[in-house]
Amino acid sequence: MKKSDVYLGMACHFYDGGEYDLAIGALTKLIERDPDAYRAYDKRGMCWVHKERFDKALEDFETTIRLNPSYDLGYNHRGLCLYAEEKYKEALPELNKAISLNPKEAILYGNRGLVYQHLEQHTEAVADFTKAIRMGLKDAEIYERRGLSLAEISRFKQSEKDFNTVALLDFVEETLNDGCGWGGEIPGQQL
Repeated sequence: MKKSDVYLGMACHFYDGGEYDLAIGALTKLIERDPDAYRAYDKRGMCWVHKERFDKALEDFETTIRLNPSYDLGYNHRGLCLYAEEKYKEALPELNKAISLNPKEAILYGNRGLVYQHLEQHTEAVADFTKAIRMGLKDAEIYERRGLSLAEISRFKQSEKDFNTVALLDFVEETLNDGCGWGGEIPGQQL
């Protein structure tokens, strides 16, 4: 096993545990050994986002994209960083680029839907949330966000369905987390 693999494994472990300073340290060591490791810059950028050090995050995402301009997650993460800074108009082109590079990734549409929602472009938000759901993203937050945008454009019956789905998904998640799971599939809703 290469030493860079060890640093990456450590960084992922620390990141998953919310130990962002330790993850940044391991990723920095990895970058020192391999300055072209664009995914290490990207992951370190996400650590900086969690620490709300958006300037450092944007630097790492810039390096990620410079090293690999076709890496969709670099644009997605830069867009999410701008979103976290409430720079919604700046975030939108980043997410558009990520989608152009990987149009089959559902979460990218969900993320762009969040930006549209904050820009009060609710019809576009609904379209992106719907696409994400149809692509398989069954996340309570996406249904909730879509429900809010549907209500904003006076589609109340559809909005109510989404909020019912949120309640169901939350219930199933709580049940499964409590160890009382039923062992079956989560019931889906045809949209």
